[in-house]
Amino acid sequence: MVTHTTDSGKVHGADQAVTMEQALKASTINGAYQLKRDNEIGSLEVGKYADLVELSADLTAVKPEEITAKVKVQGAWLGGKKIDTAKFLEEIKAIDPTEHQDLAGAALKVVHSH
Repeated sequence: MVTHTTDSGKVHGADQAVTMEQALKASTINGAYQLKRDNEIGSLEVGKYADLVELSADLTAVKPEEITAKVKVQGAWLGGKKIDTAKFLEEIKAIDPTEHQDLAGAALKVVHSH
C-alpha cells in the first residue's frame, strides 16, 4: 500500500500509494468501519476484541521498503490472550498441506508491500 511495489519488485500504480498512517488505518479501524464492526474491532478500546500482533519494530520508524526485511512478528493475541504462534501455524499447515502450503508464511506477513 505504501510503496505500491509488487512481490517481483515492480512498482505498480505509484500514484496510488498511501502514507503509513493511511495504510495502518485501512488495515484496522477503517476496515472495521467498512464491515460495520468498528464498535467491536479495529482499535484498542475497553469492550472491543483485543486481537493484535506484537511487532519487533515500530512500523512508522522503518522505511516502507525495508518493513518485510526488518519487522518481524513477535507475538499474537486473540481475544486478549496470547496465542502460541508456532502451534497456530502447524494447525494451518494441517488443514491441507498441499492446498495451503504457503498460508502459514502468509499468516505472519503483517504488512504487504504491494
